[in-house]
Amino acid sequence: MKHAFRTVHPTQSWERAASEPAIYDGPFHRAGERVVYAWSESELAALSAAFMCAGINPDEMLWEKLMLPAESRIVDLSASESVSPDLLAQLHKGDILGAWVPTSLAPEGMALVVNPAHPRFGEIKVADKRFITPPTRRSA
Repeated sequence: MKHAFRTVHPTQSWERAASEPAIYDGPFHRAGERVVYAWSESELAALSAAFMCAGINPDEMLWEKLMLPAESRIVDLSASESVSPDLLAQLHKGDILGAWVPTSLAPEGMALVVNPAHPRFGEIKVADKRFITPPTRRSA
């Protein structure tokens, strides 16, 4: 795949995404590691954001379409029955930019776990971005 998608709070834009270590364990990383997640489909990025922001009600969200560098080493683990929670550490050891992994959000979709420590991380570019304002609820 040449593209990946993210829908995030504007403070987590691609340009800032890898600057802070994670404060919690995630499905494929440990607290304290720098990690960035993206999605194979735009709709999955939106669905992921809905889960992550449940109850937070942000004023706006940022949608990004990423262009992945050609010839970069991104492994496809979509056929794997299980993926280690230490995947990010494995990416560091193998000099791998990222890994496509199965997601529970949609059977046909995949999550992209990106290794910000990889030398080619800076080659991932934002091809398009839009600010999204959530719909407001009208009171009766």
